[in-house]
Amino acid sequence: MASMSVSRRASGLVLLCAAALIPACATTTADDEIRKLEGRASYEAGVRSISEGRISLGLSSLRQAVEIEPRNPLYRNAVGAVLLNIGRYADAQVEFQKAVELDPTYADAFHNLGSAYAEQAKWEDAIGAYRRALAQTIYTRPETTHNNLGYAYWALDRRKDA
Repeated sequence: MASMSVSRRASGLVLLCAAALIPACATTTADDEIRKLEGRASYEAGVRSISEGRISLGLSSLRQAVEIEPRNPLYRNAVGAVLLNIGRYADAQVEFQKAVELDPTYADAFHNLGSAYAEQAKWEDAIGAYRRALAQTIYTRPETTHNNLGYAYWALDRRKDA
């Protein structure tokens, strides 16, 4: 009987502790959702600014999205794409590498990483990144990657592979 009493007290204590944690969990979840919404708003503002030709403002908004949600590969890829387009290839490479580290199945980020390498004449690295893009099961633009892969082989004078 004594062991039964101890079990009940232990169960009650566990329930009390669990009940005390629920508000903290709810707050954390709410905070996470708010952070995600803020990150998404910054991302969308960045995309909108870039489409309007306001590159600096767009890049700033995209970087803000990364600050808010540093583990979001979409935001890293977007920053990298802007940096690639303004000729900051090494900086773009860093962002694409972070994107694929966060999501090793992110075909577009692998393609973009290959392009950043190609712009720096790092042909073998470009080939590797393009091949990783093509290896993904879901990829919407393999023809562009095949074209870039052929160009990288051509640059290395590997005509047969091209």
